Amino acid sequence: KPDVKPNPYLTTGREGYYFVENGRNTWREIFEKVSEILHKKGYIQSSKVASIPDDEINTVFPEPFRWFLGTQSNATAQRLRKLGWKPYRPSVLDAIEQEVDATISENKN
Repeated sequence: KPDVKPNPYLTTGREGYYFVENGRNTWREIFEKVSEILHKKGYIQSSKVASIPDDEINTVFPEPFRWFLGTQSNATAQRLRKLGWKPYRPSVLDAIEQEVDATISENKN
């Protein structure tokens, strides 16, 4: 059995839910990065991101996705960091181009 010392930050049950992250981003920042990449690759004419009026959003995006568009993703890894965890993967913004490339590749077939 490993020698595990009690740690007040290591919890279970309702308090045992841990997030990982490597920085905080708004959805707008993510959309702007995707737009910039698609424009650079020639898939769209402009990298400008426009807001969609509330009365039009229902016709463009289905529920529940439309509810997330005006929010931020505020999950933080504070509790894991207290345990000594450190992010070692790229941030969401740094990884988006790879994700865009994979999505384009998957949809070409």
